[in-house]
Amino acid sequence: MNGRLILNSKLLKKLRQALYLSQEEMADMCAQQHLQISLSSIKRAETGFPVRYRIARELAQFFQVSVNTLQADNLPAVPAQIQAATDPYRSAILPEGAGTD
Repeated sequence: MNGRLILNSKLLKKLRQALYLSQEEMADMCAQQHLQISLSSIKRAETGFPVRYRIARELAQFFQVSVNTLQADNLPAVPAQIQAATDPYRSAILPEGAGTD
C-alpha cells in the first residue's frame, strides 16, 4: 500500500452539501478546526483521486465518521447516516429552526 486511499467521492460531496458548504467554505472550517485539509485536497477527494491516509483521517474527523465509511469500496451511506454525521454542524451553520421538516 502506498499510503493513499480512494474515497467515496459521491458520499464526500453529499456530506459537504448536507452542511450547505462550498468546497472553499469547508476548507476554511477545516483550518478553523486545525485540520490540515486544503481546498485542493477536498477537490482531489471529491473527484475520486487518491488522497493520503492523513487527509482521509482528517476528513473522517471533520464529518465525524470512520475512515472506513469514507472509503470508495464501501457501500454508499444511507441518508440517516449522512444526517447523523452532519447534525453536529447544523446548529452552527443554519439559523435556528432552519433545515427542519
